[in-house]
Amino acid sequence: MDHSAEGSQGMEPDPVKQRRMGIHHFNEGNRFLGQGQYDQAIHNYEMALNHDPDIHEVYINLSTVYLKLKDYQRASQTLATLRTKKPDLPSLHYNLACYYSLTQQTDLSLEALKKALDLGYSRIEDIKTDPDLTQVRQTPGYREWSKTF
Repeated sequence: MDHSAEGSQGMEPDPVKQRRMGIHHFNEGNRFLGQGQYDQAIHNYEMALNHDPDIHEVYINLSTVYLKLKDYQRASQTLATLRTKKPDLPSLHYNLACYYSLTQQTDLSLEALKKALDLGYSRIEDIKTDPDLTQVRQTPGYREWSKTF
């Protein structure tokens, strides 16, 4: 017997349940990301956003997967979506810096790094070692700025 429509007509989804499901898929996405199973990570992050589009960390991790896959268009789109929702999120600007560095836009990358720090990004060691930031770290502007932290 198909129960898909029973008892659900005219009912709005329970926001608490939707949030809980979003968090569940976010955590699953993180697990798959950690295992390098990027397709499964993407699927779970998309499911998380389907349940709750306001879990901002999902956009960060989804953009990270796209950067790892060198799918810069989707990374950019994901970050642009988050920028409309939470423009002052420090990790947004950090991931933008990674995106810009990977796409050889080092001036924009440095601007995004500075903004990330201004907004409270505190993981300086990531800035110094993240392979995604290699291009920007090679610029004179970065070398001069890095003396300040």
